Amino acid sequence: MDDSQVELITAQLTRLSEQLCGRMVILEHKVDHLNALEKEKWENLRAILDELRRVGADHEARIRALQDGVTGLKTWSSLTGGGSSIVSLIALVRAFLHGG
Repeated sequence: MDDSQVELITAQLTRLSEQLCGRMVILEHKVDHLNALEKEKWENLRAILDELRRVGADHEARIRALQDGVTGLKTWSSLTGGGSSIVSLIALVRAFLHGG
C-alpha cells in the first residue's frame, strides 16, 4: 500500500468520523427533546392528579356535611314525632279523667 492509498483511506475515515459525530449530535438533540416532552407530560399529569385529589376531597367534605345534615334532620324528626305522641297520650289521659 503506497502513501496515496493511505491518505485516501485516512481521508475517508476522517469523513466517516465527522459524519458519525454529526449524527450523534443530532440523536442527542432528539433525545433531549423527547426528554423535555416527557417531563412536560409528567408535570401535566401530576397537575391533573392534584386537581382530581382536590376535587375528590371537596366532594367527600360535601357528602359528609350532607350526611350530618340528614342525621340531624332524622333526630329532630324523631324527637318531634315522640313529642306529638306524648301530647296525644296526655290528651287521652286528660279526656279519660275529665270524662269519667
